[in-house]
Amino acid sequence: MAENAVLRDFCRYENSVSTVPEETEEYEMTLDDLYSAVNKCLETGKVNDLIGNWLLPMYELIMERNKVFLFREENDTGLPDASSVLHEIWNEMSCSMTLADVQNYHDRIALFYENEKKPPMERILRDDQKKDFLDFWKDRYDQADDTVIQLYRKYLEELCEKDDADALKRKAFACYGNGSGFYACDWHTARDCLLRWYAKTGSSLAGNALGYIYYYGRCTDGEPEYEQAFRWFSIGAAGGYYESRYKLTDMFIQGRGVHKNDKAAANMILELYDQILPEFLQGKDDTHMADIAFRMAKLHMQGIDTAVSYEAAYYYCLQARYAMDLRMKNAHFFGDDSVSAKISQIQDELASRLDLRSRHKVYSMYTLYYFLHYALDGKNRISMKIRTMKNGSLKLKLQILPNDLLAQTQYFLITVPSLHFCARMETVTVSVKDVNEIKTAGKSDTIIFNEIQGTHFYLYGVWQAEIGGVFEFRVSEKMRSI
Repeated sequence: MAENAVLRDFCRYENSVSTVPEETEEYEMTLDDLYSAVNKCLETGKVNDLIGNWLLPMYELIMERNKVFLFREENDTGLPDASSVLHEIWNEMSCSMTLADVQNYHDRIALFYENEKKPPMERILRDDQKKDFLDFWKDRYDQADDTVIQLYRKYLEELCEKDDADALKRKAFACYGNGSGFYACDWHTARDCLLRWYAKTGSSLAGNALGYIYYYGRCTDGEPEYEQAFRWFSIGAAGGYYESRYKLTDMFIQGRGVHKNDKAAANMILELYDQILPEFLQGKDDTHMADIAFRMAKLHMQGIDTAVSYEAAYYYCLQARYAMDLRMKNAHFFGDDSVSAKISQIQDELASRLDLRSRHKVYSMYTLYYFLHYALDGKNRISMKIRTMKNGSLKLKLQILPNDLLAQTQYFLITVPSLHFCARMETVTVSVKDVNEIKTAGKSDTIIFNEIQGTHFYLYGVWQAEIGGVFEFRVSEKMRSI
């Protein structure tokens, strides 16, 4: 951008806005310009003059006339630079402008210029600037050099020494699990930071993480501390964390840290399943659907507060396998490898018990209700397009209709144990063979329903169609690979 001496001098508070012609070239205001304006105000001590003769006209030049632009550049260090300091102070000026504020702005710019002369490790940053640096680099470890790594640890340690809640949380999870890159796994440090963070904030997330540390004996050479785990999982569960809630079910079933109670565990797992399923059917992959469906499988496999049913167990195990594959592909959680191996082990055992080793391709049924029952939750409407084939059979194409214009796509969850098949599907196609009844309320080839009773389809209690015959769902190899 070309130099404009008139606008430059005004930005530096060296002349009046009246010297700026109506038609003038644009100007890019720098931090040096702002520093000059602040210094001149401090020389006179007349902050009201600065507001009336400089700040308000500057707003007009920036916002209305588009003649002045604030200098901006890309920041690839996360440390304060001329651009970030300029924009930060300019934004604050619009909120507060006392003489004390002007002095504060001067001191911050002066400190920035002093810091520029020093190596990064010797620079003096405010706490909020340290946090900005940590935020900038938290997911960029692969781009960090030795200086960045040292600065990251330095600033985080300094903030933790001040008992800063955000820093304690950040360091706790940096040392948790596999570590973060900036820190190696250190369970003792993670536990201590989590305890301090909880003491300051009462965070249920801290309780959830501490529950795992005590449950698996991370700080006691693998010796579990179940009573502590139950306490902290209870705090995590009170905050709604799925992990804490399903780990409590494990403890009730096993009688670890609490009296054994199968009924409480089963009720909790059923409640969790009902809550997680809608999230999963909206296309979310980073959920705990796999963990909860796996526990549903174990309820039926072991007969926990229900009759033993290997087919029902396999049904939920297929869902756990599918959900885990999606999660590991898109959002790998700590411990997923271990959970995935357990799912596979139980899946193989159940398939063997049920003699489901053959690869069927077609699932036949006399009603669609159980095939679609998760979608028929009383809220969803399903569109079904009916097409008559040359051989007299029917082809039904089904899709869940959104409840409003902004609603997310809603998927069917099709799980067929006899086909070893589970998938989230936006549309489902079903054939009807041996058709013995086909009636619809109108002439359209598409009906909408939200309830099935036998062969009858209803929309909010109003009959829409009757279709009788053998319904068939066919699985292709392409569908299996989804």
